[in-house]
Amino acid sequence: MATNKKPRKKHRAGIRKNPVGLAVARASLRDTALELKINMYLTEEGEHAPELLGHLALVIGTCAEAGLMVYGPEPWVKRMHAGLRNVQALCLDNRYHWSKASVTVFEELLDTAAETLMTMPLPELIVAHDAALWFCRVIKAQKVSRDTVLGVEAWNKRKGTPT
Repeated sequence: MATNKKPRKKHRAGIRKNPVGLAVARASLRDTALELKINMYLTEEGEHAPELLGHLALVIGTCAEAGLMVYGPEPWVKRMHAGLRNVQALCLDNRYHWSKASVTVFEELLDTAAETLMTMPLPELIVAHDAALWFCRVIKAQKVSRDTVLGVEAWNKRKGTPT
């Protein structure tokens, strides 16, 4: 017996067409940023924290990548990419352990991300989220290398613009 079942569309396809779904997704990003700020303060100095670092990379990375696609290498986009390199440094130099010295820097970046992601165009937001999700998974698997985060400089070389 033949079935006429259509393959399920990805969840994102519904978000693209549904303004309420998009608003909920963006509010979820804002809530995630708030939860991360709380978790940064609750995480003890030197605590093994690949989950926290991964989620920081996801939110900051989504904003950094979407910002780079939409606005180019603006100063605030460069700060977001520097934040990703800070996450990378905590993974490599600190062996995935948390440093309380990073809280104020990451708090600023999360505020910027929460504010900026609300206005990003959806196609760029989706592509950026996928790239940041990959980095998040690499961190949680504790497989970060020196080449994991390239930063704005690589984009500048690709586009032919000076740093």
